[in-house]
Amino acid sequence: MMKSRTWILLAISGAACDGSGSGAWSPQRNSSDPVNSVLPFKDVPIPKGFELEHELSFSSEREGRRMGRLLYAGKMPPEELASFMRDQMEFHQWKFLSNDLANGTRTLSFSKGQERCRVFITKSGSRSDMGVLID
Repeated sequence: MMKSRTWILLAISGAACDGSGSGAWSPQRNSSDPVNSVLPFKDVPIPKGFELEHELSFSSEREGRRMGRLLYAGKMPPEELASFMRDQMEFHQWKFLSNDLANGTRTLSFSKGQERCRVFITKSGSRSDMGVLID
């Protein structure tokens, strides 16, 4: 399971730094940032049974702009999880942009206003790992 989480962390870190986001944020914490590693994003649905990996997650809001990386693990096949996220994100007013699969990681991209959300999904044994990145 650790290999899968490492891959999601690398994918999220690369996505945050590849210039496709705002470019103003990197996944490293600053001690002055208003960080709360336990609060999920209210408009990003999480399937029942998925648990937040507190030690690997954080979120921040500054001047009305939020950003963060939340990592979850749960028991749902990756394709079913991808379908759930796509349907539920659109229900929460996120506009679907893309669905990509590379190196065993499915990436769903959405936008809402000025925000962009990417959901990274990988299989980890009998579980699925999911990373949610908002920037």
